[in-house]
Amino acid sequence: MDAHHAPPLQTRGADRFKHGLQRWSEHSILAFERWFADHFLIALGLLLVVLGINELWLYGSDLTAWDPMLIFGAVTFFVGLRLALLLPDKLTETLDRLADREVLKVSPEQLDQFQKALASEARVWQARGGIVVAGAITAAFIVAYGRNAFALSGLVLLEALAGYIAGRQIGRAALHGRLGGLLRKHGITLEVEPGHLDGAAGLRPVGDLYFFQAMLLALPAAFLAIWWLLIPAFDRYAEWRTPYMAPLVIVLAFENLAFIAPMRAFHQEMQRQKRTLVAQADQLSHRVQSLQQKLTDAESADERNAFKEQLAHMTERYWEIERMPTWPVDARVRRRFTINNAALFLPILGQSIHLSGAWQATLQEISNILSQ
Repeated sequence: MDAHHAPPLQTRGADRFKHGLQRWSEHSILAFERWFADHFLIALGLLLVVLGINELWLYGSDLTAWDPMLIFGAVTFFVGLRLALLLPDKLTETLDRLADREVLKVSPEQLDQFQKALASEARVWQARGGIVVAGAITAAFIVAYGRNAFALSGLVLLEALAGYIAGRQIGRAALHGRLGGLLRKHGITLEVEPGHLDGAAGLRPVGDLYFFQAMLLALPAAFLAIWWLLIPAFDRYAEWRTPYMAPLVIVLAFENLAFIAPMRAFHQEMQRQKRTLVAQADQLSHRVQSLQQKLTDAESADERNAFKEQLAHMTERYWEIERMPTWPVDARVRRRFTINNAALFLPILGQSIHLSGAWQATLQEISNILSQ
């Protein structure tokens, strides 16, 4: 580079400092995540100690005066974070299982290169997710408290840091949602298997991955839904019951999107391959009719047995193709997802629909049971 066009010394120094700070912060966050994953029970114990000290400082030794919503909210966050840190292993497990089933047409070397590319891209998505969530939390404090937010700088910083760590997991989950497109981009193809034992044409590991990610979002949804039922038992939270509806609706919407949207690329590929297979099934149906006629005309027992074996094989193959699903989820996962969401939607139904006295009494009874 020409000396006249070289950046000023101060600019180069500032850039080096910026990059060094970024590397240090990323290294620190990764070190914390590894420690947290390996020593979760210790971290949870420390959290409970800190929360206990905080409640004693604010409310004294009267446990009925403590803030249970804060305590359970913090514990829910810790549990969700621990589960979210399993996402890299879940993705690796999914890819390995697809390769072992030979549904994923890839060599070990290609798979290793693909996973390394994913790990590199994950760092970018994690940083973006962390910044977005931390920025949103900081902005929310400023909107809610105005200039007074600066007086709460310690709390804002702590919340923003927690948001950054949570946002990193959201960013990684968002990258996982692009798995179908990324496989296609890297030239890795899928080959469905009609009649596969997993009930999803060999692609059930994909559905299991996205079900796991959706259930991570179900944790805050469950927290909001349960506390919506519990709030009547706590006068201090009375004004929060109606406001809880908005975040519950938003979280449930994102949970459903986190499960369904990432599978669309796989759904489209399964549909495309099924169209080709259906043409084979139609040809099989014609051959079955011809064999049935030959079976009728067969003169020896050996001929009839041979025709019966062929008919059984062709008929089985025909129905495997016809019944092949076009979503990478089996009946078990679909059922669990439906049941979980039905339970979480209960408060929304109770709030938005004019329920009869019997239903209102049922909801109130559930609230009483949980509060006890």
